Amino acid sequence: MEDDVPAREVGGAIERLPELLNGDTGFAFRARAMSLDFVLVSGRNRFYVSVRAGRLEPVVRGSQILRSAALAFAAEPEVWLAHWRPVPSPGNHDLFALVKDERLTIEGDTRVLVRHLQNFKDILAAPRALFEDR
Repeated sequence: MEDDVPAREVGGAIERLPELLNGDTGFAFRARAMSLDFVLVSGRNRFYVSVRAGRLEPVVRGSQILRSAALAFAAEPEVWLAHWRPVPSPGNHDLFALVKDERLTIEGDTRVLVRHLQNFKDILAAPRALFEDR
């Protein structure tokens, strides 16, 4: 059981990704050729995200032994929360800015990252809608 409020907030936001994106017709159109699995890591927590023809399937929380993924994005919960502010501060606004500052790591097939870069940016920014009142 997580006692850490930021970890709970991040986990809840990641699990809501399908709800946030599957109703977005613009995202569905842009991501229609995207069918892959990737991992989001927040501290010690892992979340498996599957995208099939531009639709996100339910997120799976926890370690999945021998489950493959095209990419993994890993950061501490506070980094994800800073990225998800409605108007993130400089350095927190972009995935590559976070990588440059060594607060986010991206591992896996970089060809997949580049091919679907805007879709990944959209997916990883979607939780901003959940934190608009902050």
